[in-house]
Amino acid sequence: MTQTAADLARPVEPLRSILIVDEDADTRTLYRTLFTGVAGTIIEAEDGAEALGKAVCRQPDVILTETRLRRIDGYTLCTYLRRERLTRSAAIVVVTGASRPAEIARAGGAGADEVLVKPFLPDALLAAVFRSWRRRRGVETGPAARIQ
Repeated sequence: MTQTAADLARPVEPLRSILIVDEDADTRTLYRTLFTGVAGTIIEAEDGAEALGKAVCRQPDVILTETRLRRIDGYTLCTYLRRERLTRSAAIVVVTGASRPAEIARAGGAGADEVLVKPFLPDALLAAVFRSWRRRRGVETGPAARIQ
């Protein structure tokens, strides 16, 4: 059996929790399916304000967010999460359809650990989540924001 990129990036212990933030219910369902069995608790939010509240209350290990969100966009959400003491240490993976270098740099500057540009394979998302989580835990070193 060959190992995938996600297998190689997966930590020995499972994630306690992940917050999935996307306006599209089908996308959240897809991500939830991908992380079922990998994350103990899967929390969902459909906009940035809801995500901020849930992140502060639940303090997930990883926050996976789209950039285009209602009320608080993904860039601003990242900035708020990094400023808030209760969420500062969470790994943040940003997913975006914007492939311009300025947009990608903006996500990294706002505090994203990883930036994935759509479309991407599920293994790439899993690998980005685990890499960023391990980096936040001090298990892995690497650049502050990797673009895939």
